[in-house]
Order: sequence, then structure tokens, then C-alpha cells
Amino acid sequence: MSGAAPPAAPAVSLPLTGAHLIEASAGTGKTWTLAVLVARLLLEAGRPCREILLVTFTRAATAEIKSRVVGLLQSLDAMGRTGPDAARSADAAVDAVLASVARARIDPAVLHRRLRDALLQIDDVVITTLHGFYQRTLADHALAAGDLMDAQLTTDIDAPLMEIAHEFWQRTFASPDTLAGLPPDARPAMLVRLLHDRVLASAEALTRWAEPLLSRQGMVPQGPDAARSSEALLAQASTALQPAFEACRQAFDEAALRDILVAHPSLKRNSYRPDSQPARVREVAGWLHGDDTFEVELDTLKWFTPSKIATGTKVGCVPPSHAFFEAAQHYLDARTALDDAGQGWCALRRREAFDFISRELPLRLAHAGLRSTDRIVGQLAALLDSPAGPRLVEALRARHTAVLVDEFQDTDLVQWSLLQRVFVQHADGLFVVVGDPKQAIYSFRGADIRAYLAARAALLSHHALRENHRSQPPLVDVLNQLFGALHDPAAFGAPDITYLPMDAANPQGEKTLTGAYSSPFEVIEVGGTAMQVLADAAARRVASLLSGGTQIDQRALRPGDIAVLVRSNSQARAIKQALQRLRVPASLRARESVFASFEAELLAVLLAALADPDDHAAVATLCFSPLVGDDVATLAARRDDALARLGARARVAAWAQRAARDGFMAAAQRLAFDCDTYGRWAVLPDGERRITNWRHLLELTEAAAQQGRPMLDELRAWLDDERHAASKGEAALLRLDSEGDTVSVLTVHRSKGLQFPVVVLPFLDSTSKPKDRSELLRPAAHGTVLDFGPPPFDAQALAQAQLDEAGEDMRLTYVALTRAQRQCVVLWPVAGKKAGKAKADDAADDSARGPLARLLGGRTWAELAQATNGAVQVRADAPDAAPRPWQPPQPLALPPLRTPRPVARGWRLSSYSSLLAQADVQRAAVERPDHDRQLPPSGADAIGAGDDARFTFPAGAHAGECLHALFERLDAAQPAGWPLTVAQALQEFGLPPSLADATLVWLGAMTQATLRDAQGNALTLGQALQQPARREWEFHLPTPAWDAASLHHALQAAGVSGLGAAGPGLPAGFLKGFVDLVFEHAGRYFVVDYKSNWLGARLGDYDDHAVAQAMHEHHYTLQAALYQVALHRHLRAVHGGYAPQRHLGGVFYLFLRGMQPGDTRAVWHRQFTPAQLNAIDALFAPATGVQARSDQEVRHEH
Repeated sequence: MSGAAPPAAPAVSLPLTGAHLIEASAGTGKTWTLAVLVARLLLEAGRPCREILLVTFTRAATAEIKSRVVGLLQSLDAMGRTGPDAARSADAAVDAVLASVARARIDPAVLHRRLRDALLQIDDVVITTLHGFYQRTLADHALAAGDLMDAQLTTDIDAPLMEIAHEFWQRTFASPDTLAGLPPDARPAMLVRLLHDRVLASAEALTRWAEPLLSRQGMVPQGPDAARSSEALLAQASTALQPAFEACRQAFDEAALRDILVAHPSLKRNSYRPDSQPARVREVAGWLHGDDTFEVELDTLKWFTPSKIATGTKVGCVPPSHAFFEAAQHYLDARTALDDAGQGWCALRRREAFDFISRELPLRLAHAGLRSTDRIVGQLAALLDSPAGPRLVEALRARHTAVLVDEFQDTDLVQWSLLQRVFVQHADGLFVVVGDPKQAIYSFRGADIRAYLAARAALLSHHALRENHRSQPPLVDVLNQLFGALHDPAAFGAPDITYLPMDAANPQGEKTLTGAYSSPFEVIEVGGTAMQVLADAAARRVASLLSGGTQIDQRALRPGDIAVLVRSNSQARAIKQALQRLRVPASLRARESVFASFEAELLAVLLAALADPDDHAAVATLCFSPLVGDDVATLAARRDDALARLGARARVAAWAQRAARDGFMAAAQRLAFDCDTYGRWAVLPDGERRITNWRHLLELTEAAAQQGRPMLDELRAWLDDERHAASKGEAALLRLDSEGDTVSVLTVHRSKGLQFPVVVLPFLDSTSKPKDRSELLRPAAHGTVLDFGPPPFDAQALAQAQLDEAGEDMRLTYVALTRAQRQCVVLWPVAGKKAGKAKADDAADDSARGPLARLLGGRTWAELAQATNGAVQVRADAPDAAPRPWQPPQPLALPPLRTPRPVARGWRLSSYSSLLAQADVQRAAVERPDHDRQLPPSGADAIGAGDDARFTFPAGAHAGECLHALFERLDAAQPAGWPLTVAQALQEFGLPPSLADATLVWLGAMTQATLRDAQGNALTLGQALQQPARREWEFHLPTPAWDAASLHHALQAAGVSGLGAAGPGLPAGFLKGFVDLVFEHAGRYFVVDYKSNWLGARLGDYDDHAVAQAMHEHHYTLQAALYQVALHRHLRAVHGGYAPQRHLGGVFYLFLRGMQPGDTRAVWHRQFTPAQLNAIDALFAPATGVQARSDQEVRHEH
């Protein structure tokens, strides 16, 4: 809030004792006012922090208010000028506090002390939600309340509510005693008809119906009328229907009836058109020839009744007669009686359900150590009514001498009664309620606007916030013109709720847009009312704003500046999809459960497959799902290939083993890595939404596992429960799918309290279909009557309910129109009118009854534009002139960031890779590619060996890991098992199964390649793998600290190329490494390291020169020396009579892509001399041996 507060602003002028009501409007600074009042209480009145209670309705609001109060106090402290002669500041809140304390003539020293104490003790101010205050009060007086002291407050009752509803539904409708009063053969069909009731159709429907009713305080159930809801009445009506049906059969004469309806001279032909009657007769004939007594359209049958025939007869003529006409009337009367009896029976079941759920829910929550928000209100009211009530009131008044209640329009009569009894009569205290009745939009959560009106009547000191600090002046003028012209005094739901014209606090010219689409209030006339038509039009307008040169604050308008507000989650999804089609980034803020998402289905698929990898159907479903991403061709090929199916099973089994060993989260993350799940999803239009939902579900699943459900079967049961309940607890609500620069798409309800530079309203004047009322809510003296009827309801009560709903619609419209700071865009469905000429009466059918049409009051938008000096701009939607898809600005091209050399630490664990990483920091600015990651070159001569896997096998670290894993698991003595080993490795690392055959050929070539040592002894790689060997041998070399130059010169003296005198040093600690293979042959020990580097697409690219160059470029010679020294130390420690010249055979580096049968091509070998080994060994700390180990998980053979 900028600018100075007016002298008479309530924040400054309000007395700090007594009971007051501050009525706000949207954007008039409620939070600012509350912060100033708290500062005045602390500094001017000298109230201790602990005596101030500030309550609101959401945890987010409490955090915002506390931040605002702390910031204000810190600003005052930083200025250091709380005296009466202080100059004005740039902060209106600071000036308001200074002006107030100046009038109070507080001694500067006293002010300074109070400010210091307030900053030190600010956490003692109780800033909480109303329900948090109730919870705290009950906890402090648990014994008097007869309640559990450690009961936790919960807002998530979905799971227990679903459980109770399911229990009632099963007991009521799956019982053999259901409809016991009807003949047994009539019960099934009747039950099916009755369960078409929207509330009783399923346990899920029952849950959705009950939840908002349970949130209302002071609910008094009434009815249904026993005389109209008995099962006996239903049985009687059901029994009467069959004879009526048979009478229709007996009286029906198709030819005669057709002749009467088509050709009888007494009938009006504009009513009984000859071309329409044969079809009606055939429809009735089909019904009567069947066995279903209900299978007829009643509107069709009415054409055959005497009353309808009479109205269709010409004046002065005798209506035609037929026995079927009377029979049809009797059938319709019997059907009406049966439908009425069915409504009564269902009404009684709904009342039973409400009573059962109301009774069971608090019991089950209490058993779980929980209490719901509605429960604590009732408990506190009961405590106040108990003998302990007066003492509690006295204690609360002593503790909280100043009470400020925000968003009071969202409370109810019971809560107002509690606050009134405790705080309003407090003679020496301060009680302030702040609210805007025009923003009371949460009746579905139990809020009751009558509570605010009751408070306004009871509190005689009224104040108003009239300055709008949110919107630019022309936009404020439009709002004043729209809402100030309302003719209906009860337009907002009650005559006492009126719109007070607002003053714009921001100067003209501030907060304006510039460009072709910059009018403060734009009306887009759209030629249709369908949701998709309006969603597409809204997306076009957003894209035009972004790509049409619109400027804000001397920069281009961004997606994050725009919000699209809707009435329902289905509309929100339609908007987001329409924006995605135009490549406009959007994020959905929907109050929906992540357990109702498609990704929750994928989670169920994954858990099913991991729980039983031998279930071929479950494995196939997982592989074909978007998680793994196998295509139809792969799935079809696997169906006919046992080896491929085995490979798929092995891959899922590996994930299942990971879940059993490391937990489900580890398995899910491994799957995502192996299958590139996030990479594949990221390129989809809804990719961010998918990834966000999936990660959210994984977090919730991990939390469930940590709370005592570690087994996969337990997690499956937990997920099934959550999906059925569609839990809407805070933890399960959909998260924003992107934190980036995106258009916000959210409901009007969720937008309350927020503001956006540009707001688009596609469905503002659409109205929902008339409600199918199974019960009626009627106001009562201290709550609400829940009237179960059955219908028809009292006409006056029904009319009042419709007025209440229309009032809430208007309040919802007010909230939507007041979110915009700089521009508001409204889509207006019209029917073939020219731009700006459409009136409310010209609007399409749905919008003609909407609140925006009532705001226009017969005016045209053009007339409104004239009244607001052109602030309103009317445009016609142009669906055929689609805007250019939005292109985000290109990021500034910058060179790669190079981090400085890390600060050296005194002692640490190092590795060869970390040494190279440090060396890379010192290299020139031009990057050289890592050959192990380099992709094959393109072009006709890139692949010179056809389908040879050595060249078609992917390059990169991921593929290299696959080849290392293959050699780690390979049983060289059992070639028959190689196909399975290859298939499993390809599956695990997400490589195409089509590589399997070529990889097997390549594997055969590699295992037959020759390894020849310095003495001329030779064996194949396959033979080496069958020798006594250890694979993935881990070692740790103790190291002293070496500076870079000394290490470089010492390595050179030992005959090994180092990392350069300017390269990294060697820190004190240990040097850790893994050797791919150590084997023993003919008494000598050899080191082997596999390299999958891409050196070229021809065998000639892997000759001795190319291999030597690769060894030099990547410092592999140094790595080989380290490996040899590690083995040298180990053998010296454990091998009796060890002599390096006799027992060490050297190091082999195998460049796998160039290895050929019977050839030493691509095989690098070096045997270090004893002198070299001793020189390199001397570089490390003196030790009798190397610390080496091979964990049980590391594969090795002997």
C-alpha cells in the first residue's frame, strides 16, 4: 500500500478501547489497517504483546499479517524517530503510526522503550486462525471441557468420512432387508431406480453431499414428512403401477390411435402435426410390447391423455375419445404417485445417512486422537454454557485485552455468538472485527453472511475503508459505475449489504498498460456460450496481449502478469489446455486432490507390478504406461518373444528388489532414470503438470511408508483408500505445476485475497443449471434448518433459497472483478449483435440471467464506455484470426560459468575423477568434449561397419555404465546365458531391445580379443574372465598433502605424465578408486579397465596411435599407475614372498569398440618397472599396505 493514509482513516482514528466494526472493500488495505492498529496498541496504548490476539481464517493470512507487523516495527526502529516532530516517510504505515502517537503526546523515551520491548517480544502476539484460537483454548481447559488434551486439529476428514459413508451405503442398500415391503421380484428394479438419486447413487456421492453440510455450525435437521416417506407408501404405489401398465396394453390399438392423432378432424394440426404422430404411436407401441413398465418417455405419453387431447381440440368441437386415453392418464397418475413415494423414501434415507455420519464422525476422529474444525466450535460453545463458562470468559478476557478479527464475513452465527459472549462486553478491552460482506463467498464451507450482519447490528461503532490501493483510477471508475447502479437493494443477498463507491488512491497514469490492448476494462463479445468456445476465446486474448506489444512498467507483458479466473475446476482445465495449444505457459491452481489425477493411476500400476513381477499382465501394463514408455511395436514383439518377456520381467524385478532394499522412493527414482520418464514427459504439452503430480505422489507415498506402511502391499492398500476418498487435505491438494513465468489459472474462490496486473474472466456471467434440490437450507434464529422435505418444498422458502444463491453469485462476481490492478478482460457471449450494441437482454440464454447482466441493468457496454470516458473498450472475438503463438524472449547468450578452484580442505576423501574435475577448472576457456560422451558423427560414412553394435551402440556415460554392468555380470564360461544377461542390461539402462542381437555378436568379438603382456604371454578376454578374479575391486590409498608443482615433478620423475604444474594438488586423506577387473594368470596379477570411448566409426580409428593419444588426453596413464600402485601395495601386504617383477603382469586398458577376435588392436598394455612403482609408491603416505575391501554386494569370482 503506497501513499499516505487520509487523516480520518480508521487505522489512525479508531479508539483503542471499545467494540468496533471496520467495513472494507476489495483493495482498501485491511492487512495494512490491522498492522497499524497492532503497532498503535503496542506503542500508543502500551499493551503488552502477550495480550494482543489477532485472528483470521487461513494460515497463509496469519503469516502475511505477522510479517507486515514485524516489518512495520522494524521500519519504525530503523528510522529512530518516534517523536511528535518527525518528518513524513515514504511508508504510509509508518506515517500513520507516527501521526497517531504524536496526537497521544507520548514521551519519546517511553516510545523508544515500548518499541524495543515490542521487537523483542513480538512472538508473544497471538496471531492465529479462529479455529487455532479455539483449539488452543480447549487445550488449555481440556479437563473442564472433558476432552483429550493431545487431540490434534485436522481439516482433512475425507478418509474417515468416506469410510463411514461406505459403511452406511453397504448396510442400507446391500442388505437383504432393503425394500422388504415390496414383492421380492420387484425389489431389484425398484432399487435400481431409487439409486438414480444423486445423493444415494454411491458411497462417493454420499460423501460429496455430506461434507459441506457437516461444515455448517448450528445445523438443525428437519423431516422428512413421515406420511410421505414410508416404505409402505412406496410398496403401495409400486403395486399400483403394474395394473395401470396392463390396462394400457389392453386398451392400446396402434392403427386406431394413429388414425385419430393423424387425421381426426377435431384436432388442431398446429398441435397434433400429422407428420409427428406416427413416431409417437410407434414409441408407445414399443414400450407396451416390452416388459419394462418404466420404459417410456412421460412427455410422449402425455400426448395421449384426455387433458392434452382436450387442449389440442378445435374450439366448438368434441375431443376424440379412446379407451387408451383414460388408461394413459391412469398410468401417469400411478407413475407420479410412485415417483413421489420414491422421493419420500430417498429423503428418509438421506436423513438417516446425515444422522449416522454426524454421530459417527466425531467418535472415530476422537478414537484416532483427532478433532475436526466444526467439532471444536461446538465443544467450545458447550464449555461456555457449562458451569465453568464464566471462569473461562474471565480468563480469556484477562489474557486477551485486545482482539482483532479479520475476514469476519467468512464466519457463522455460532462463532459470532462465542466471540460476542467473551469479548464484546469487555469494558476495558478492544474488540475489532474487519470484513467485507460483498466478499462473502464461502457458504459451501459453512460461512453465513448473517453473522456479519448480526455483528454490524450489535457493534454500534462503524468505520469504513474507502480508498482502493489496488487498481488504477479508470478501473475503479468502471467498478463504481457497474456496482453503484444496482437497482436491486438485495443484489448482494441482503438489503443491508450495499456497495459504497471507492476512491482511487493511486494517481492517474500510475499502474497503466500501454499498447494495442491496454484499455483498463475490455469486453470481448464471443459468439457462443459453450465452455470450449469461451476457453478458446480467452486463450486468444491472452496470446494477443503477450504477442501484441503490450507494455507494463516499460517492459513487455509477461505470462506471470496474467491470471484467468474461472468458476469451476473443469473450466480451469479447459482454459489451461486452450493456452497450451497456443504455446502459452500456464499453471493450474485447483483445489483438487492429486489422488484424483491420472498420475495416481500410474502409481497404482507401478505398485502392482513391483508387488508381483511374475504377474505378466501387471508388468505389461507398467511397460506400456507413460512411466516406462514402451511403444505398441515393442509390446507386440514381446508377446511373441519369450526372451524379451523375460527381460521385461527381470527389469521390473530389479526395481522391486531396489524397493525391498532401499525403499519405494529409491525404486521409483531408478525407474524414472532408467526410462527417462521426466525427459519424455517434459516435451509434452502437460509435461510440467505430470512431473509435478508424480513427484508429489512419490513424496506422499514415501511419507506413508515412513508412517508404518513400508511393504508394497500396504502401500497399495493405502493408495486405494486415498484414491477412493480423493483426499483434499492440504498435503494432497494439487501443487502449482510450475514456479516459472506462467499464466495463473484458478477459481474465483481461490483468487480471493490475491491481485494480478491483468485478469481475464471468461465465464463470469455463466450461471449453473438449476439445482436438483434433494433438501433445502433455511435460515433459523441461531443457525440453519436442513429441510429433508421431501419435495415439493414450501414456495416461500424455495424463493428465499434462490435469492440467497443469486446474492452469492453477485458477491462472487464482485470478487472476480476486483482482482485486477491494471486491466480486467470480460468475455461476453452474444447472439449476432454488432460490437458494443449488445444489451443484457441480447445476451445468450445462459448469461441473460447472470450477475453481470444484472449489473448492466439494460445498458449497453458502449453506454458504459461513454460513462467512464472510454475506460471500457468493446471488441469482437475473431476466432478465424488466430494470434501468433507466443514466443518467450530469448535468454541473453552468456559463456558458460566457470567456477573458481574450490577452497582446499585440510583432510578429505578424493578420487581420480575429482582430481580431473579440479584440473578442468584450470583449462582454457574452450571446452573439449569428453570422448566417452561424444555422439557418433552424422553423414554417409559415419557408420562404416553396417549393423556392427560396436558402432551403433549408443555413446555416452549412460551407455558406458551399461557395458560395465554387462562385464560385471557376465559368466564367460556359460555363453548360453549371455542373451539373458544382455537383455537385462539393456532393459535396466533403458536401451532399445533391438540392440540385443548385435550386442551379442560384439560381445563374442570382445571376449575373443587377445591380451598380450610384456613377456609375450597371451590369453583372450574371455579366458581372463574365467581366471581367479575380482570385479569392481575398491581401494583406498592414504595420501599426504602435495602441492600441484611438487606432485607434477614427482610424477614426471617416476616416468608418468601428471596433470601439469598448474594443475590440482593432492589433499591429505585417502584416494579412493574402483578397478574394473583384477585377475591372476600363471602366477601374475593383472589390472583391466574397460573403456567405451568413441574414437571413430572404423576399426582403423582404434589403432595403437589413436589409443595412445586417448590415453594421453584423458590422463589414463596416471590412472593406470594409481591402479598398479594400489595392487602393488595390496599384494605386498597380503602375499608372502611378493616380488613385483615376478608377480605383477601390468595394466590392460581395453577400448571396447575396437576389439577384434585374435587381435590386440584397441588393447593398451603397460608394465611399470619396480623402480617406477617404488617412486610412485613413495608419493603416498608410508604404509604397509593399501586399505582395500570388496563388499558382499560387489561381484567377484575365484
